[in-house]
Amino acid sequence: MNNIITLGHETTKTNQPCTVKLAHIIADTPVVPFFLKSYAKLIELGHAPQVMNGSNYSKAIYIEIDDKIVAHMVFDIMKDTFNTAYIVSSYVDEAYRKQNLYKIMYKHFETTIKNLKSTKIMSFVHTDNVNRLAIWKSVGMIPQFYRMEKRI
Repeated sequence: MNNIITLGHETTKTNQPCTVKLAHIIADTPVVPFFLKSYAKLIELGHAPQVMNGSNYSKAIYIEIDDKIVAHMVFDIMKDTFNTAYIVSSYVDEAYRKQNLYKIMYKHFETTIKNLKSTKIMSFVHTDNVNRLAIWKSVGMIPQFYRMEKRI
């Protein structure tokens, strides 16, 4: 099986053509440098999850514009009753925000995980990350429980 396949061609909110791709395993793909850059940015903002449970089999849906990766969603399929799709990380490059790239990517993500027999999606989000909370609410995700902490 080819590690990277094209899932579709879309048009952004600003009528820019983009290509949506799936990397079955992200290792040794162009997604890795973009993923590391985006994760560093989330750490800088204080929004990075403290637990990063990706695996050697993590997959990624990503978007290219002019052969440049501008958005990604890294995920694993957990081996549980629901084949839960666990979103490890997602990010849209700051220069490409407000173009509906997340919704484009998410649409292809849902189709992909349904084909992988997943019936549930989960992820972690920092409570201060209001942008992520709003985006996830817009695609139908809702909080299921809260982790309580106290620093001493």
